[in-house]
Amino acid sequence: MAGGPIVENAAGQPIEAQPTYQVASDGAGGGTAVEYADAGGYPAGASPLQASSGNKANAVASALLAATPGQLTYITGATVTGGGTTAGGAADLTISGLLGGTMTIPLMIPAGANVPLPPLNLTFIPPLPASAVNTAITASLPALGAGGLSAGVTVRGFSK
Repeated sequence: MAGGPIVENAAGQPIEAQPTYQVASDGAGGGTAVEYADAGGYPAGASPLQASSGNKANAVASALLAATPGQLTYITGATVTGGGTTAGGAADLTISGLLGGTMTIPLMIPAGANVPLPPLNLTFIPPLPASAVNTAITASLPALGAGGLSAGVTVRGFSK
C-alpha cells in the first residue's frame, strides 16, 4: 500500500507502514478491515486488552481477553513461560474463541523442575479476530505435570 507513514524497523531502517489489514473475509472478496493510526499502535478507536494467568504450579494457566458488548475482540499476541517437570513431556497451548476455530500449538516441556521452558512469544500480524461480536478469546495451557513449579500465559489484544 502506498502512502503509509514511514517508521523504523528493528534494524533502524526506514520502512513504509501498512496502515490497513484485512482480518476476515466473507469469501466474496469483502471483509473486515482494521485501520491503524501507525505501524506500532492500536487501531483508531480501539480499547487495548491484556490478561495474564499468573504463575501456576502444576495447574491450568488461562488468560482471557474479555468480550466487550457490541465490539469484536482481537488477539495480537501471546506469551508462554514456565519451567520443566519431573519427567518432561508435551502440552498444547490452545487459543479459543477465534474466527475459524481453536488454534492449538504443541509445546515440549523439559525434564527437570528447575529447567526453564524456552519462552514462547507469539505475534499475530494481522491480529486474529474473535469468531463473533461480543466473544472472548482465551489462551489456556494445561497443568504441565508432577514437579511443575511454574507456568504462565499472557495474552494481548484489543476490542473495536
